[in-house]
Amino acid sequence: MDYPAVWGTRIHRCRLRKGLSQRKMAPLVAEELGEPFSQQVLSEIEAGEYAPVDKRRIAIANVLGVNVYELFAYEDNRLDTDQGLRDAVPRDDDPPVVGSGSLSDPLGGGS
Repeated sequence: MDYPAVWGTRIHRCRLRKGLSQRKMAPLVAEELGEPFSQQVLSEIEAGEYAPVDKRRIAIANVLGVNVYELFAYEDNRLDTDQGLRDAVPRDDDPPVVGSGSLSDPLGGGS
């Protein structure tokens, strides 16, 4: 599987859902990074031309408001659907998630 292309598609979809153009998103990523980040670089990442380094992955995910591990997963994940993106953005009343469960139910077994 061509992971940079998959990740680029996910970034593109999330960016559009946030209502951001590449031109508007690039400076937000640069601010998050504390270093230059151009629209051209974002375009190349979205096109799958290369995979961003870890600090850029984190900055991109933070700007998009999604979990970095889900955005850059090595498998199909829930960000590939509209509902999945809504689920990926934590709400204030969500318990912290650990693995497949939450801190209130760490094994995910329920009652």
